[in-house]
Amino acid sequence: YDVKSAERVGLEPLPGILDALARVGSRGVIFSGTFFEPGEGGQAPDAQVTPYAASKARVWAALQAGCATRGLALSKCVFSNPIGPGENEDRLLPLFLKAALAREPFSLGAPLAVGDQLPVQALADAFVRLVGEMEQGRSMIARPSGWHGNLRDWLAKVNAEFIVGAMWLPAVEVNVGAGRAT
Repeated sequence: YDVKSAERVGLEPLPGILDALARVGSRGVIFSGTFFEPGEGGQAPDAQVTPYAASKARVWAALQAGCATRGLALSKCVFSNPIGPGENEDRLLPLFLKAALAREPFSLGAPLAVGDQLPVQALADAFVRLVGEMEQGRSMIARPSGWHGNLRDWLAKVNAEFIVGAMWLPAVEVNVGAGRAT
């Protein structure tokens, strides 16, 4: 993770962006937070986190200070794993779909990793709610949730409901660990 680039993109332009928003009469800002930031996802506010999560926390802190001095409301939407159209091709579901279409087994390296699979429509709905709250003069932190559980169970659900149930393809064989199928 390139911390310097993240700061150049996420922090350096903030004062100018916030000034422009205040100048045109914007009511506020909605920040896309992450489940992995300190103080989120069950972590302590002073937890050691990844450089990505730390940079998100720095942007949030800068937004809090910057919005306060400009009279802008500030809300935050915290989420862990949005899923749906437009996902990067190297993500879990697009790779799983490729295996299904090729009728090849799929290797799952961390079957017991727990996540919150949030459909993008539910994420969009959360942002719409935040905008509505801001229009009423209320700032808040939203933490939308989707399907919560381990990746093995998530792929079993995707297999049954989407691959077999909606696409009418054979279930994808999921190999975990040392090649054991589940």
